[in-house]
Amino acid sequence: MYLFPSWRKKRYAFLKRNDVWWAVLVLNLFAVPGTIIADKLGKHLRVITPNGISVTSFVFFFLGVTLLFIRPHNNAYFTLCFFFGSVLDAMDGQLARLRGETSQLGVIVDAFFDMLNHSLGLMLVGVALSIKVDSPYPLIIILPYSLYLGVMHINCITNAVYPPPKQEVSDETNNRTKWQLFCDKRGLGYNIYTDVEVICVVILLIGVNLQNPAMFLFVGIYSKFVLTVLKKIREELALWNLRKAL
Repeated sequence: MYLFPSWRKKRYAFLKRNDVWWAVLVLNLFAVPGTIIADKLGKHLRVITPNGISVTSFVFFFLGVTLLFIRPHNNAYFTLCFFFGSVLDAMDGQLARLRGETSQLGVIVDAFFDMLNHSLGLMLVGVALSIKVDSPYPLIIILPYSLYLGVMHINCITNAVYPPPKQEVSDETNNRTKWQLFCDKRGLGYNIYTDVEVICVVILLIGVNLQNPAMFLFVGIYSKFVLTVLKKIREELALWNLRKAL
């Protein structure tokens, strides 16, 4: 039984098979109603578009980073901007899928602003926190992940501009597709990277505010993830070189 029967066929617009737990369990509580409202208002206000929402999320992210530099001892403003920027970041794709307006340009714009938000923006967060505690550890923790996100989004833009040639689907890809379909039906997610980003920022903020060096022991736990990120970067670069060769 659906409270809004007209949304029954459109419900998958609000979830992707690679949605992260952070998006499914937290952001969508705000992003889904926001997307529905934006869809209604967009019929009267032409400025409310998926690309417009992407730009607005960028404004919130960098406003938060700027406030972190200006008011390093008050993280409330940064936290609010980071949260609202994340909600808007979830809304742009939802609105595009809901309206059936997904396009090559939309993918490029979304990936470009995601790269600015989560790669450059996250790196600046590391710089601001390192300045605040006069220690390089926050930047050291954030930098590998930030660089990986940059490579990932550049690869996404490249794939949108120059689609890779179709290849035979391997058994591993088939299994992954089955897993994605499983996630689609249950609203689950298998991509952990944004979850790690959120956890990383939260732990760093706690450690910085408590002025507790023990919190930086997270570096040891984080090192395993760094190795995974470096492996992913190598895979992305290998794929990019293969595309150039073809």
